[in-house]
Amino acid sequence: MGLEVEAKLKVDTHHSLRERLIALGALCASRVLETNHIFDNADRSLLAGDRGLRVREYRTVVGQASSSTLTQSGLRPQPNSF
Repeated sequence: MGLEVEAKLKVDTHHSLRERLIALGALCASRVLETNHIFDNADRSLLAGDRGLRVREYRTVVGQASSSTLTQSGLRPQPNSF
């Protein structure tokens, strides 16, 4: 399984960020729309414990499904904890 590293950065405008990336030699590989489906218990105990379970769905700009990923955040489950 691959390792995902995610960084969230606040930018004033997307335009200036795109210009800077192009200046650095970056190319647009594709454009996708991302939808996150968040799952929790009825008592919202995952959120309360800074944990999360999500299905992240990626679609191409023309609307064709391309892939989905199941992600878990927060503490790693212990063996036999399910």
